[in-house]
Amino acid sequence: MLDEAPIASPPLQAPISLLIACIASLPVHKVQSFPELAVEKLTDILRLAIPAYAQPGWERELMPLLLVLLRVAQSESHIAHSRLREYLLPTTQDRTVPLGQGDSLPHILLRLGATSMEPELRELVLSLFFELSNNDSSRFVSNVGFGNAAGFLASRGIQVSQDDLAEGEGTGGEPDFNPITGQLRDLEPQPNLPEMTTEEKEREAERLFVLFERFVLRSPFPFLANLDVG
Repeated sequence: MLDEAPIASPPLQAPISLLIACIASLPVHKVQSFPELAVEKLTDILRLAIPAYAQPGWERELMPLLLVLLRVAQSESHIAHSRLREYLLPTTQDRTVPLGQGDSLPHILLRLGATSMEPELRELVLSLFFELSNNDSSRFVSNVGFGNAAGFLASRGIQVSQDDLAEGEGTGGEPDFNPITGQLRDLEPQPNLPEMTTEEKEREAERLFVLFERFVLRSPFPFLANLDVG
């Protein structure tokens, strides 16, 4: 029925909205198979729905659809899970800019998870990405960037180590990207600063040393005054 239903504009109206509400009430997370065409249709609806509803007063309309996608990701259908990863996780092409700043579906979905005024909606979006990362914190950071993942992981009491961040960087022939933003390092904006001479570097180091020495001597914390700044 979902496959045959036409997508109106805006997309989340009858019969699509009724069908999604019905699927959301079913134990989809317990099934072992889910039609590929249905996964494709749901992601097509999501692609059209986010621009139409991602605004104050309308964002909650997206929640049943995101709940269905989360339950599909939680199901035992390996094909459905694979298709969702293909449609929703950032590709190398998506990493030409920081994750969440582009126009593809992974970008606009991440942006929704970061900027929505609805806490439940943000939770659903990031839970979906976490599920598609196999509930693995290092994969999650790699897939969405630490900047997008930090709040979600902290809310669940999940600590992210330097090793987790290192795993987010491309290794073994994979593209090297910034684990914080998710952007390819080769495409990050470079500071347009003139190269310092050796003498300029020495003067700058001396200036910083003098500033640090003054800070230690004037610090209200007694233990700092006992430090050997030399």
